[in-house]
Amino acid sequence: MRINTSQATEFVFNNGAGVWDNPAGGGNYRVEPGTTYAAVADKQLSFTNPVPPQYEPKTRVIVHYAPAAGDTAGAQRGVYLWGNDKEGNTLAGKHYQFTGEDSFGKVFETEIPGAYEPGKLGLIVTTPAWDKDGGDRMLDASSGTAEVWITGGSDTTATQAPAQYQKRPAVLDVKVHYLRPAGDYQDWDLWTWAEGLNGSSRPFNSHDDWGKLATFRLESGSGIASPSFIVREGADAWKSKDPGEGDRVIPQSAITVTDPGGNGTNSKGEAEIWLVSGDWTVYTNPSVINTKRGLVKAEISGLSQITARLAGPVDPAALTPQTVQVAGAQVANVELAADKSAVVITTAQPLDVAAAYQVSAPEYGEVTASAGAVVRTPEFDAAYAYSGALGAQYEKTGTTFALWAPTAAQVHVRLYKTTDREAQLASEHALTRGEKGVWQVRLPGDLDGTAYDFRVTFANGTENLSPDPYAHAAVENGMRSVVLSPESASRGAQGERMPAFGPATNASISEMNIRDFSIHPDSGISAAKRGKYLGVVEGGTQAKTGNPSGLDYLKQLGVTHVQIMPFYDFGSVDESGDLGYAAAQHGQQNWGYDPENYNVPEGSYASNPADPKARLAEAKQMVAGLHKAGLRVIMDVVYNHVYNPEKHAFNLTVPGYYFRYDAAGKLVNNSGVGNDTASERAMMRKYIVDSVVYWATEYGVDGFRFDLMGLHDVETMREVRAALNQIDPSIIVLGEGWDMNRTLPKDAMAIQPNAGKLAPGPDPRKVDMGVVFMLQGQV
Repeated sequence: MRINTSQATEFVFNNGAGVWDNPAGGGNYRVEPGTTYAAVADKQLSFTNPVPPQYEPKTRVIVHYAPAAGDTAGAQRGVYLWGNDKEGNTLAGKHYQFTGEDSFGKVFETEIPGAYEPGKLGLIVTTPAWDKDGGDRMLDASSGTAEVWITGGSDTTATQAPAQYQKRPAVLDVKVHYLRPAGDYQDWDLWTWAEGLNGSSRPFNSHDDWGKLATFRLESGSGIASPSFIVREGADAWKSKDPGEGDRVIPQSAITVTDPGGNGTNSKGEAEIWLVSGDWTVYTNPSVINTKRGLVKAEISGLSQITARLAGPVDPAALTPQTVQVAGAQVANVELAADKSAVVITTAQPLDVAAAYQVSAPEYGEVTASAGAVVRTPEFDAAYAYSGALGAQYEKTGTTFALWAPTAAQVHVRLYKTTDREAQLASEHALTRGEKGVWQVRLPGDLDGTAYDFRVTFANGTENLSPDPYAHAAVENGMRSVVLSPESASRGAQGERMPAFGPATNASISEMNIRDFSIHPDSGISAAKRGKYLGVVEGGTQAKTGNPSGLDYLKQLGVTHVQIMPFYDFGSVDESGDLGYAAAQHGQQNWGYDPENYNVPEGSYASNPADPKARLAEAKQMVAGLHKAGLRVIMDVVYNHVYNPEKHAFNLTVPGYYFRYDAAGKLVNNSGVGNDTASERAMMRKYIVDSVVYWATEYGVDGFRFDLMGLHDVETMREVRAALNQIDPSIIVLGEGWDMNRTLPKDAMAIQPNAGKLAPGPDPRKVDMGVVFMLQGQV
């Protein structure tokens, strides 16, 4: 007999003819909440409920690595792993050798103790002597398996195998384990499909020690690609979906090829995954799922609200305002989520977003709640949005450091002895929290040329070292910021604006990349300036063919504007490495669509990346030189995503605020690069506006091309236009108005159909959209 109930239930049997069957001794049979299977024999009730395994988490790590051609150190490199698991345990850093090979390259596979949140398990591909291939790579091991593919010479860490290396058996036998802690499995099944295969319903046709189990087979002569599924209620009536709208895919790490077949068309494979109601994660390893009844995770989700995740059978009667307690706050209301996966607690008083609260309930244990989704609420912006100056505000007698970090419990500024990126710490100073969550301190003395960063501590014990998001100068590779006096960063005559241009429709634009423009040995540019800011404006040069090159080539094109690919500080190029043209160094070339420090010029384009002043001076000289040649400068800006959100100053200072997240708390990826910034939030909007104003005033930039502008909201782009109008109404703003957004309402986004909304005032043409400029020719 199957019992589907989330509450205690009593019952007896009747044969329809007045004959009753009661337990021995009389009364009723009784099942407790969460009971799924029961049996009655000889008036005795017994249970065959699934019994989840003990929680002893272990995580699989699989690394596929293809060393770059000609990389002599590739054979010696292994994998260095470190991390912190969900229980707060530290995985001590350790170097491992690769354990095998596959068609992609070298393979490392191991199992480590613990379960890990995304970004809490890291690896470096390196030799024991620290000859690294790329930098730190933070993994997503939330499924119980972290599997990545790394191509030598690249900082990209792929979480999907390249298409030619994917496992696509012709026959795939699938097992799906499904747990509903409340035991209410009635009317739930699977809808499954794959590329080239129509959808089919799949019942949960048995049970095991985990929960319900569905087994089925997918077949395709061309191989099973992207096997996908939805957990649904009500079969073809589609009453609801668990955990919500959206499709899921069986990951490659869950698929094992059991028989490669003679030619691949008759290959066979197996896949096994585990699912928990209310959880988007497709688990490939059940050991990392804690199914013990209780509170498992909590966050401050509103200014007077805490949301706590639940595991195991849930008794609503045990979770009430009288039984649930929040230390330091009075509980006003408790509401259980419809799927019983979480409890939402409303407090009588506003919560301190910089504090941690202990949440408890009898039989459900205790969990700590600190700032989480609250930072993405309109109420948070209303309470904490700040309009004043941020960053390092220099005066000769002292510098004021200001950091917006409302959810931080403590903030310290750390000063370093030199601007060398490995310089030793000189001193550390506490900042004081002020209005709107802005932390400040004024340090006396002339700090011109001083490197610094922030140590930001949160109530949950997390401690981050972060560069200043508002920094205008940085050390080599940008992980520390630098204070500069106006004299050191002086724009002088080189920052002067050109006369107003006139209608944007009169512009003719040529696009270029700073490194590509002059890096070739036959460019005619001086060797020391090739691939650099100063190489852009060196005059009197000729290519090997005898034709004008460099600046002289640009001048003869007859264009009015040069659109320069990103030259803010980006993360993909090691500024301390070999930046020359040699074939082996082509991995150092990058067009810069991976932002690190938005208001700092890129160091690899400077004559000396280790000199914080050089990149500023030379970027300004480049703009000035183009102006002198009669050419205006449009800066390609990429505010829609960052290089690495886990390590970016945005998330290190106010975790979870500057980016968009889905209902499951995972980063939205409409940009296609793993994260989308949230321009609709007050402080991200302020950041974008402040940034373009800075480049227009300090560097004399004449226009901005917004990468993936359709991911920004209309109001932000209106404020950008309005702010630039105060400087020079002829500053051009153009962007890609493609509709890639699947998160926010379409009428709120800066997409082509909304072009008429983008500019303040009567002339919407002041923001141009979806313009692509191509120049065909030969130097």
